[in-house]
Amino acid sequence: MLAKQNHRPLFTGGLEAARLKLWHVEALKKLRPKALFFAYDGPEDREPLFEAGKLLLSNGFNRASYNLRAYVLVGYSGDTLDAAEKRLHECIAAGFMPMAMLYRDKSGERVPEWIRFARKWCRYPITSKKYRAFDLLSTGTVEKMEVQDEKKED
Repeated sequence: MLAKQNHRPLFTGGLEAARLKLWHVEALKKLRPKALFFAYDGPEDREPLFEAGKLLLSNGFNRASYNLRAYVLVGYSGDTLDAAEKRLHECIAAGFMPMAMLYRDKSGERVPEWIRFARKWCRYPITSKKYRAFDLLSTGTVEKMEVQDEKKED
């Protein structure tokens, strides 16, 4: 059904990384999805997310297309800004572009500090720059660029 559509599918439901198997990846690859969103709701999701990233990246998906993404829950009870930022960076390291999802309690209240924080991590133009910067750092491209700049100054 999805393969017969005129547009590339979007899997925005927050796929569960712990359930991802090779046969899923192979089937997804054939569909050429525009985006796959995974969920990183808590510490128990970290290792499965890294494993899913390895599985996807080693079987035809790539970081450059920005189609591997993850919702990262932030601002829940007991969360800190530092811990949330660490999870967002871990998400990038696993091969996924993160999107912060601000937790709301039953009353719907949100803390202004968390709103400001989440805004920096839920807007695609801002997050894609952070993702690209990580890519440059992890491949050594930034260091190569700095060496080239130093040679130009000499």
